[in-house]
Amino acid sequence: CSFIRGIANNEADFKLVSGTIAMAHSLGLKVVAEGVETQEQLEILTELNCDYLQGYYFSKPISATQLLNFSGK
Repeated sequence: CSFIRGIANNEADFKLVSGTIAMAHSLGLKVVAEGVETQEQLEILTELNCDYLQGYYFSKPISATQLLNFSGK
């Protein structure tokens, strides 16, 4: 189950993700959101001050060699 998937249209998922980010930050931790697939998810996670984002929105999975030449969005 991915809470990121429902963050834009499910209040419970949004609250869970928001609370998790806030709790991690209060402990001095950085947060990585996995499974970002849409612009809307990106915008919400950015507003919630998520530290790092990854997922198909940025790129399909690539090899380490391909990563060296990756420029992203």
